[in-house]
Amino acid sequence: MSSMFEAMSKTLKTAMRLIGASRHSALPLVRERVQPVMHSAARQALALLVGSALIGAAVGFLVQADLGLAPYDVLSSGLEQRLGISLGQAGWIVAAVLFVVSSALGHRPSVWGIGYIVANGVAVDTTAWLLNSPNSTPARVGFVVAGIVIMSAGVNVVLYSGTTGGPFELLMLAGEDRGINRMHTRYFLDVAVLVLGIVLGGAFGVATIVYAALMGVILQVTRQVFLDYDAGKQLRLAQDRTSP
Repeated sequence: MSSMFEAMSKTLKTAMRLIGASRHSALPLVRERVQPVMHSAARQALALLVGSALIGAAVGFLVQADLGLAPYDVLSSGLEQRLGISLGQAGWIVAAVLFVVSSALGHRPSVWGIGYIVANGVAVDTTAWLLNSPNSTPARVGFVVAGIVIMSAGVNVVLYSGTTGGPFELLMLAGEDRGINRMHTRYFLDVAVLVLGIVLGGAFGVATIVYAALMGVILQVTRQVFLDYDAGKQLRLAQDRTSP
């Protein structure tokens, strides 16, 4: 019983750390507790592509719900309106600027990180093009829930690929090099992009608040599903090896 309460307490603490986290800041925070399972470059690339596509699709669901976007995407949507470009393209611009900053601070993006951002943008625009905006409020709420769940699944797939994430991860590492706690860097980045996005007229709304409140918990639940699957797979493999 005590071990169960300890596990629940640990899960709650991690979820609290992830309150308000964007998809980019969630990656390095959850990575601390996830062991990658992909061991070949081909599988890593495939998992990164699938995870990035899921994340992009999740953003597309939130876009069509029209109730507000996740913090990072509020900024992208502000640039989208100001520059007359797509949301995916705006996300590339934001990431490119942050990559330049992280490079100046000594942490250059890898091929994996660039691929992650490119795939995100393509999936965002493709999903927004394929989906139709729901007409009823319950359907829009359903789109928000689907977006958050798909987002958490995509983050976990990227993590299990063992590849790098987006620019926030590099900036958090750069902060650590200079003695700044990664949580402080994470809070600054998430708040900064959200505030700047609101100033630019980005899509801030009730879904932004719901996302910020629930993403940590749903990420933890999704991660546990992945862990249970891995444990079951290892058990089946062990039984196959020992069976006559």
